[in-house]
Amino acid sequence: MSTTKALPRNVLIFRSTLLPYTEPYIPGQAEKFQRFTPYYAGFAHETGAEFPLQRTIPCSHSKFVGKLRNLAAILGFSDRFFRNSVLQVQPELIHAHFEDSAIKVLPLAQALNLPLFLTCHGSDHTEGHRWQNVAYLGNYYRRRRTAFLKELTLCLGASRFICDRMLGLGYPPEKVRLHYIGVDTERLQPDPAVQKKPEVLFVGRLVKSKGCADLIRAMVRVRTKFPEVKLVIIGEGQSQADLHQLAAEERIDVEFLGRQTPDNIRRRMLESMLLCLPSVVGSDGSAETLGLVTLEAQAVGLPVVGTWTGGIPEAVEHGVTGLLSEGRNPAALAENIIAILSDSDLRAQMGQAARKRMVRQFNLQRQSELLEDYYLEFV
Repeated sequence: MSTTKALPRNVLIFRSTLLPYTEPYIPGQAEKFQRFTPYYAGFAHETGAEFPLQRTIPCSHSKFVGKLRNLAAILGFSDRFFRNSVLQVQPELIHAHFEDSAIKVLPLAQALNLPLFLTCHGSDHTEGHRWQNVAYLGNYYRRRRTAFLKELTLCLGASRFICDRMLGLGYPPEKVRLHYIGVDTERLQPDPAVQKKPEVLFVGRLVKSKGCADLIRAMVRVRTKFPEVKLVIIGEGQSQADLHQLAAEERIDVEFLGRQTPDNIRRRMLESMLLCLPSVVGSDGSAETLGLVTLEAQAVGLPVVGTWTGGIPEAVEHGVTGLLSEGRNPAALAENIIAILSDSDLRAQMGQAARKRMVRQFNLQRQSELLEDYYLEFV
């Protein structure tokens, strides 16, 4: 381990597209660093999650140019202009998020002789490898992936579930470690001054694997006992039109709020009775990695109703911080929602236990410090 170089040291955080609005946890983690200064890089820029532009390697706002640079990277080419721009910040290490981004930045890591870290968040493994199924490009991708697995310094799985998936997909066991990103338990805290409302909250992408349709069906049974309870859905996605139609057919009071800011999401968590994440295993094998939204909810003292899917059981302690049931079972989901809505003492106990567990096991500052420890093993 090197300890002679003056601090702060620089690390390059790489995501091929900077940065989808669903990925605020990437800069959220890096901005907690104390011993490294994070710089951000990608091949294309899109309006989404916020990150410090003053520490960003210039990248194109053109989708076409971004696609060309991504294609070149898959073929193994290192962009000279991009490489020279990165050299100006003198990173000691590259940390990529999602497998395809890591494979694309491999030529740069090799050219600069830098350690390459990867964090796998789930969709890169549970939803399959998009590039390897593309005609002609698939062969190149598979070759690059083989080279990548040899050159990779360390791979961090965002849950035990993902670590197991990585091992099954050929990652060298000695390079795989579990590392929860965690949540900011300083920003996310209970607020007794906020008045609770008779609401069940869902936050997430509106896609089939999130199980939101099961939640709407479950609310039919819930409302027979609690007719005043409303379902609040935050998020957007390809299933939103179908969900609107289903809610209308079932005559369920649903408030669709679309995309919301982190502060608005926090406010709705504080106002709700519980958060529900009814994820299922998708037809393509996609599954919930951990459910960061469940960590955020628990940090503010909100019980969670979820499913035994993917990494959710790692995030929610069944019977202690929430209740879990099998996926694709609206009746069981409804029973768990009703159980928590029916018992104010149970809600309070679970909320308190959830808050304590988040501070103890999923504290973002502590997890970011651990990540920096990992960096220092290799620079």
